Amino acid sequence: MRLFYWALALTVTLGCASQRDSSNRHITPKQAEHTITLVPVLDQDSTSAHVRVSDVDFPFVRDANEVILELISSDGSSQTYPMSMSSMGAPGRSETITETVSVRLPRMHFFAASSFVVKTHHSASEMSYPARIVQEPSTQGKEEAPEFLQPQSDTAALALIPSFQQNADSTIRFTVRAVRRRIVDSEYFPSSELVRIRIINRKGQIVWSSNDGLAFLTMIYPVEPQMVGGVHDYTLDWNGRTTSGDPVPSGTYTMEVTLPTKPLAYTTSFTISFPLQ
Repeated sequence: MRLFYWALALTVTLGCASQRDSSNRHITPKQAEHTITLVPVLDQDSTSAHVRVSDVDFPFVRDANEVILELISSDGSSQTYPMSMSSMGAPGRSETITETVSVRLPRMHFFAASSFVVKTHHSASEMSYPARIVQEPSTQGKEEAPEFLQPQSDTAALALIPSFQQNADSTIRFTVRAVRRRIVDSEYFPSSELVRIRIINRKGQIVWSSNDGLAFLTMIYPVEPQMVGGVHDYTLDWNGRTTSGDPVPSGTYTMEVTLPTKPLAYTTSFTISFPLQ
């Protein structure tokens, strides 16, 4: 009787509690000089991102009992996600076809992070690697951006991801993260106004505009980020009042966010309800 081997995908989650010695739980991770390269790919549902360790850096993490990806925001807060190792091979045979260390996480959490750290836990030590997000070269030797950096149907050279949060003093900070998809020659800001926000009610009336009654310096500013794959945050604080100084009434509004660049401006919008929950 002939014996056939079937290739199976085997997924092993690193970081089971039973794998770590309880005496090592409070070891301070040693900062590594080597930087880990992370490669992102958007899932088709557009709500989550799949991030994996680059093949070049795989040996640095493959023997760890646990691998954690830490996302650090500009305000110092952080979120952690356990990474898993996947291998594909044939049972009973020694060779491994592919191995990856990866994690799937919410897309907005990924874009909101200002820096990344990969932490590895071994039997008696922990390492903390600074990490960077990059695009990998294709097999033809040309740079190909991850799917979420490819030009979409609107052909915009910058992808804008807006978000907001309420500050301790009850003001609201709007943030628009710009992700560079492609380079535009002779692109610039014509003044010191780098981001413009308009709040529009359901009747189409503008109840507040960030540039209302303001004068801006006439100067040439570069449009960040300038490299494909780079990200840059534009922020603006708002006191929650209309142009006339009255509190914005409760209700649902459209937030229109614009980068007033030349030769073409970038605009995106989203809905928001007041008061904030």
